[in-house]
Amino acid sequence: MVRPAGRGVYDVAVAGGGPAGAATAAILAGMGCRVVLLDARDARVPHRPAPGEVLTPNAVPALAALDLLERLEGDPDLARPLHAIVRRWPGRPVETEPLIGAPGGRGFVVDRPRFDVMLLARCEAAGVTVRRATRVMRLTRADGWRLGTDAGETVRAAVVVDATGRAARVARQVSARRVAGHRLIALCGTCDAAIRAGTLVVAAFDRATPPGDPAAGGWWYAVAAPSGLSFALLGSDTGDLRRGAGRDRLAVMADALGLPAETLCDARLRVADATPSRLKLACGPGWLAVGDAAASFDPIASQGLANALASAPEAAKAALSMLECDATPALAYADAVAATWQRTADIAPHYQPRVFERS
Repeated sequence: MVRPAGRGVYDVAVAGGGPAGAATAAILAGMGCRVVLLDARDARVPHRPAPGEVLTPNAVPALAALDLLERLEGDPDLARPLHAIVRRWPGRPVETEPLIGAPGGRGFVVDRPRFDVMLLARCEAAGVTVRRATRVMRLTRADGWRLGTDAGETVRAAVVVDATGRAARVARQVSARRVAGHRLIALCGTCDAAIRAGTLVVAAFDRATPPGDPAAGGWWYAVAAPSGLSFALLGSDTGDLRRGAGRDRLAVMADALGLPAETLCDARLRVADATPSRLKLACGPGWLAVGDAAASFDPIASQGLANALASAPEAAKAALSMLECDATPALAYADAVAATWQRTADIAPHYQPRVFERS
């Protein structure tokens, strides 16, 4: 590893300013590294409200390390407590899983745009150089790394962290391969209705329903978020959701939640690819990936945002070891990413037949 020196040269360049990239950058700065974070967005510009996202208890240690727990607990517009997960599977009794007994002991539902702004502010407070509205376009290896941006500038660093989300733009430039799981499409949105605060409700549609029935072929979740009710309806049939059949299924969801059908059907909706995937190896010579760039999860696991934060401390330690010419922690980190992703993938056979098969 060549650690380039000079003005405007960094130990670590983080591409992507989402939670995974921001948390990793802040922790590295706290370790004494010179860090630049290149964020393609400008988080200071208001965005339309996004669905509330769940932080399960495994994210609590990382939140504590970043000194953010008190902020989440004291700002109801930023986060609401999550106490339990309720599961409703066809043919089974309703299951309630309290979070108080899990390591970390509590969870949160956060307003994602506000959460991202808070994390970037935490980065700047830690001494990270944050470059907003700056996208990495080219990546070359020469005396460390040279990152060409869309502004025509070149940023130099010894180690690069890919936090560009599912696209994994940096890893793909160094020929990293991605492995995909089962196909999954999400129809998601928010509305002003409320369900019991502090509860994440997850349910599956019964596979025994006739083809064409609004309840056929999918599962959904709903949670009370700071901006209202956040929900997602998922299935494997892209065309079915895009043709509007998803709105019929929303009526089924509303009925299960005890809400008027128009509550969800009148909400602004968007269709997103929720297929779980991961890099075959989440690191390489002088680089590693974190968050969705390393591994994206099936939403049923509620691990996307939580894993982005929970994995940041280990990703930071791996990047620091690369600077010290030791690749062993990075390889151990990549193995842990693959193992975590596989554990959630192994859940799929238990619910997938109910979700996707039609009689």
